[in-house]
Amino acid sequence: MTRPSVSFIAWAPSAGRARDLAAELGGEYRCFYPQSLTSRRLVPLRYAASSVGMAAYLVRRRPRAVVVQNPPVYPGLVALAYARAVRGRFVLDAHPTAFGAKDNKQARMMIRWTRFLARHAAVVLVTTQQWVNEVNSWGGTGLVVHEAPPEWSIATKSSPADQRPRVLFVCVFASDEPVAEVLDAARQLPELDIRITGDPSRAEPGLLADLPTNVTLTGWLEFSDYAREVEAADIILALTTEPSSVQRAAYESVYARRVLVISDWSESRTLFPHATVTANTTDSLAHTLRMAAEHLDELGAGVEDALQVQKDRWSTQRQALRAVLENQS
Repeated sequence: MTRPSVSFIAWAPSAGRARDLAAELGGEYRCFYPQSLTSRRLVPLRYAASSVGMAAYLVRRRPRAVVVQNPPVYPGLVALAYARAVRGRFVLDAHPTAFGAKDNKQARMMIRWTRFLARHAAVVLVTTQQWVNEVNSWGGTGLVVHEAPPEWSIATKSSPADQRPRVLFVCVFASDEPVAEVLDAARQLPELDIRITGDPSRAEPGLLADLPTNVTLTGWLEFSDYAREVEAADIILALTTEPSSVQRAAYESVYARRVLVISDWSESRTLFPHATVTANTTDSLAHTLRMAAEHLDELGAGVEDALQVQKDRWSTQRQALRAVLENQS
């Protein structure tokens, strides 16, 4: 059995980022998340099972480099121990929540372990220069790396003139997603169909009790089902109240050549110069979505330019990450 050059690992229900990075960098990915242990009271048991599963995988496959998603911190600790034992490379993929952003109280409690891992990682992958500076101040090395192209084939959008515009709000009901504002905006937009992804059980109590008639909840989507939703959409809505968040959905929208609407943050405007921006308020969302729907052809004319900008940026980031991974000890 061939020893992989790099393994990308996540302890999460899905591992789209790990999957796409592995495909681009010639490695493999694994997701450790026992579905039978999802309730809050079983989290310690889930972490224990994931630790055992991950350790067994590393011993069996013996990758030369390991990239692990944080949070939580525990896979990083397992990966660091493995890398030291086999003299391999350890890379930490730190999302903004790893720094305590997005109201992640657990990550704030574990921040000293994130600092420890950052100091011992070959590099720490982050979303913005702000987090690069933070990691560097800890004695680590930060590197901005965003999203690799998804492994999908999505047709260019061509909607009949008499078809109602479809908006896809990519959501997981996280604390930084303005779901209530989107629902209120939908009530002002009866001419649009708005579909919202994510597990409804994660929504705040009562939030989804009285849905507008033009809103559909898709539920949690596996990769192929999600790809079909993206393909059917005219507009992708990627929103966050966290300024340092670079949303995977925004990247996926550009890769899929769809009209993109994003929250009006400086970092997002820089990364997605062809996107339409909105404030995270009901009135701004309603106005922006209406204007986007009315000018779909005009906005759609810019999707190829947006894609080229993104491809060029990813090429640079992929080269930098590959250099780190191939610099074996």
